[in-house]
Amino acid sequence: MKRRLILLISTLLIVGCANDTSKSEYVRDNGEKLLLSSGNYSSLIARYKKELQKEASDELRYKLANAYYLAGDGEAAMFQLYQISPKGLKTSELALLRANILYDQGRYQKAEQHVNTALRRNPEYGTAYNLKGLILAHRGDLSEAKQAFEMARTYHYDDASVKNNLSMIAILKGDYKEAIEILTPLIQSGRADDTTRANLLLAYAKTGQTRAFSQMLVGSESDINLAEKYKSLHSVELNASTRRKVGMHSLPLSPLNSTVLDTRGSETNILPAKAVEQYATPAPDEAPPRNTPPNSVVKTQALAQSKQENFSPVPPSMSGSSAKEKSENALIKIRAQLQKAKLNKEKIALKNIKASEKETKKAQSKRHVTALTYRTTDKGIEYVATSDFDLGKVHTLFLKKKGKWVFDIQGAKDFTTKRKRFYKTGPAKIVELGEHKDFVRIVLTMRSGVKGEPKIEVNGHKLYIRWSA
Repeated sequence: MKRRLILLISTLLIVGCANDTSKSEYVRDNGEKLLLSSGNYSSLIARYKKELQKEASDELRYKLANAYYLAGDGEAAMFQLYQISPKGLKTSELALLRANILYDQGRYQKAEQHVNTALRRNPEYGTAYNLKGLILAHRGDLSEAKQAFEMARTYHYDDASVKNNLSMIAILKGDYKEAIEILTPLIQSGRADDTTRANLLLAYAKTGQTRAFSQMLVGSESDINLAEKYKSLHSVELNASTRRKVGMHSLPLSPLNSTVLDTRGSETNILPAKAVEQYATPAPDEAPPRNTPPNSVVKTQALAQSKQENFSPVPPSMSGSSAKEKSENALIKIRAQLQKAKLNKEKIALKNIKASEKETKKAQSKRHVTALTYRTTDKGIEYVATSDFDLGKVHTLFLKKKGKWVFDIQGAKDFTTKRKRFYKTGPAKIVELGEHKDFVRIVLTMRSGVKGEPKIEVNGHKLYIRWSA
């Protein structure tokens, strides 16, 4: 009996140890994924830092940058990305992460460059197309933004998010009926979030469908929240042309999905972050995750939510004539804003063209003498010096004992043509160039018997040294 008891206790100890071992192995192998899915980015950052101290790698540094970004620290994320060699990691995910950070910083042109890089590396990257659509929408290129969102949908980006974005493009264009057609299936299939409902409420209000509008508010579990969403969206929509100044975060498009790495085993796979999929605005009684910073950009909750402060709820019902009148007034304002946006865009484009031309001209002008030629014309024999800038003063000196004419081109820094030339004909047998601190000197060694002074003429970029025929 005693022997059996000892065997039973031994067996239980072995089973218990085995269970503990399997649990620790599971935590070790899946710890990264668990931290990502729970939104515990601070622990994830600490984990990556510890691993980097042991062995640095571009992939690990990318994961650390991505964790910082998900935690809402774009500056720290970009710092980590700067540590990655341009010749090292070259993935579409890396380019997209840079684009996400730049987009959040309001550097939309740079963000678009990195989005295009991501798409060159992976032409079927739906997440990148979605971000490109957001950038184009911010810029006012609504038709191109729509195409980008449709490409995101083609390449399997979250269908509900794309539909929300497409509906908002339709609303900004004033096509509320199209927005209703896009969003209604989401409501009917039970895939709608508060952003979807808010967009649909706005479309109903603008088309004067007060009954549908009232029914949505009455049937909602959080009427005040939806009413505030409506108020925010209504305000943003009327000021769509000012997105360039305010920033796209105020625009009620669905959030762009970031990506994170899953490094189980020896393979490295790119997985969508669970936290990013939760783009819906939480109900009033829900609290944000403990480890999620309150002002994060791409995190667990309310990524596409506009900032709402002191908005009063929209009444659940309104008269038909009042709704129609408000709809017409809103439409007039929208068209005026879109026209203003178009004019502003043309003005900015013209300004950029002029600035570009100015910079190009400035870059091209190195204040060099670029050529020196000898020719015979009807006016006489000429030596022509050409520069890359408008010539000013030219100082002239004749060294009688040496038989040399000296011409100093003031403001010239250097020359890119041949230093010394020998001529068998013409007044000068040798022509030399020399660079000095504030001028370039041209020296003509004259043939014996040449009489008379040369005529000097400056015309734009050219200097003419002429002996009359």
